[in-house]
Amino acid sequence: MIQNEPDLLARVKSFIKGEVKNAAEALQGARDIIAEWVNENEGARNAVRNSFAHTGIISSKVIKGKEEEGAKYRDYFDFSEREFVKFLDKDLNTPKAEFFIPLVIDTLIRNGEATVKVLDTDSRWFGVTYAQDRQGVVDKFAELHREGVYPSPLF
Repeated sequence: MIQNEPDLLARVKSFIKGEVKNAAEALQGARDIIAEWVNENEGARNAVRNSFAHTGIISSKVIKGKEEEGAKYRDYFDFSEREFVKFLDKDLNTPKAEFFIPLVIDTLIRNGEATVKVLDTDSRWFGVTYAQDRQGVVDKFAELHREGVYPSPLF
């Protein structure tokens, strides 16, 4: 992957066309491609993990403008960061290791640090675990946008 683009702004602008409406969308698309590439390439995955372990900073924060809604998750953000550090210490060199949010919640409950209320919903979960899952999720978000369930762009 080339990392020495002399005129990044011009390069980004070259991708603003069709469904890509602005620089933010173009950059997000590039991030998605890089994430997929790293996910599918064990050497790249290990390089990222090793770099992160030695120089990375773990941080989670509330999205700007969502402070009121995010306040109720403050403890979770702090706790998940703490648990993620433990995960990296234990599984840094295990390429297939995954950090599962439900296990973080389970640890919170078992330690007496939180309670959880499960809400009923008619919605169906969908997500990306493997690269081949991506298109199905993209299609589902497009469908939900057409039905007025989600705005577009989503973020």
